[in-house]
Amino acid sequence: MRRTPVLLSLLAAGAVALAGCGSSGGSTSSAPSTGTSAAPSSGASASSTNAAESNVIGTVTMVKGKPEGGAKRISTKAGQPAILMVTSDTATEIHVHGADRHIQVPANKPTAVDVSEAAPGSYEVEDHASDALLVQLRVS
Repeated sequence: MRRTPVLLSLLAAGAVALAGCGSSGGSTSSAPSTGTSAAPSSGASASSTNAAESNVIGTVTMVKGKPEGGAKRISTKAGQPAILMVTSDTATEIHVHGADRHIQVPANKPTAVDVSEAAPGSYEVEDHASDALLVQLRVS
């Protein structure tokens, strides 16, 4: 049972070391990722109705591919459920570094983005279409 957190930590550390998503338009991930809420449920999709309010650590509203008010710095704890609520005026894809999650955000629909990380560190959450930084996530 204790192998799972250790394995997740190693995978996250490896992903951080290898991933460096920047200006490239495509994903180099070999396994498809989907957005899920941090609330435990099978087959949950990324939506505001599935996110437990106590797990929401921040909100971002995007207009024309950029976060209103600029990028945010948000802190959370490793291994704890963490949800970022994202609303965009256009459909887009959000990339959560570290966990290497890619979440589709439909236009004008608040979407729960799971930003939980297994290992301490600093991670970026960005819009893939515009490469705009939404959140600098600090995990302790």
